[in-house]
Amino acid sequence: VNLYAVNGTSRPYLDRDRHAFKREFQRQLFELGASLGPRVVMAGDFNVSRTKLDTHPRLRTEGPHAQARAELNALIDETGFVDIWRARNPEAKGYTWYNPRARWLDAARVDYVLVSPALVPEVRDAAILDKQPWSDHRPVSVTLA
Repeated sequence: VNLYAVNGTSRPYLDRDRHAFKREFQRQLFELGASLGPRVVMAGDFNVSRTKLDTHPRLRTEGPHAQARAELNALIDETGFVDIWRARNPEAKGYTWYNPRARWLDAARVDYVLVSPALVPEVRDAAILDKQPWSDHRPVSVTLA
């Protein structure tokens, strides 16, 4: 499953509250992922950082962002999916998005590869690759046996 999750802003999205739309989208995504069987990979831009370790200079704590983070983390916990880069790099700082207009480092890890628990032993590598000139995101790579 490859995805792009709508970014949370105050602007409406399809005449709806973006934050509510995003949270419902993520809930349905995890429901689908869990229903596909024991060997599932979900990857993409979730547009929310999971922890303070995943941002620089600060974790966005405003209401909608905190709620989106709490709900994403709860969905991961409830379904058992594993944020494999973080699992393999528990204390590392690594960012997948960079603000192209910032004068100083303004970055966050918002792109994830989530694997079902049955696939965790088969993961050989998980990496955040070099930034490419055509995007403000860095690719995330996972190698399975």
